[in-house]
Formats: sequence, C-alpha cells, structure tokens
Amino acid sequence: MAERPVHPGTITYVDGDTNAVVSVAQAANLPEQNAFAPNAEGVITPIVKVVARSAGTARFVKELGPNDELLRSTTLTVPA
Repeated sequence: MAERPVHPGTITYVDGDTNAVVSVAQAANLPEQNAFAPNAEGVITPIVKVVARSAGTARFVKELGPNDELLRSTTLTVPA
C-alpha cells in the first residue's frame, strides 16, 4: 500500500435508508483497510463516511472520502 495521508480522525456510519447517523468511530482504532482506500486515480485516501442501505436481500455499502468522493462500493446479498 502506498504511503497514506493523515486521517482527519473519525468515520461516520450512516443508514442510507433514513440518513440517520448509526455510529462514529475513531479511525485510529480501526484496521488500516477500514480507514483508507484508493480513489479513482489510485491515491490512498481517508474514508470519512460509510453509507449502507438495504433493498430486498441486498445490502449496498458506499465508502466515501472527503468531499463525498466515492472510494469503494460493495454489494452484499443474502441467499433467500
């Protein structure tokens, strides 16, 4: 992993269905892969917000950097 920048400190977890803040975590207490991700140009960027929403058996998770830059998205499905 390339040299990482200084993290601004916290990651806010948001319920994407209600926009309610679920929790706030200190980035220093999380594994590096949960606090940083490469942006579209491949530059390691702090994750500052994680938004998760559900639709049927799917869960959609977006990890965002400063200025709401999309860093990573994941779709999880639960077998019916």
